[in-house]
Amino acid sequence: MSPLCALFLLLIIPFIPPYRGEFKLRIPNPHSGDISRALVSEILRQAGISSKEWNRVNT
Repeated sequence: MSPLCALFLLLIIPFIPPYRGEFKLRIPNPHSGDISRALVSEILRQAGISSKEWNRVNT
């Protein structure tokens, strides 16, 4: 994408600020090192994201 095209898109697409959603997602912090599979599974469960959907998006 050329810089001119990117600038054009920024000008025509309205800015939508972030808003508070309908659900709360608790992510424990602080943690040291890598996040365990169990924690990732719990976060996905709370967010209502299936493992199939997560794997499809992150491949």
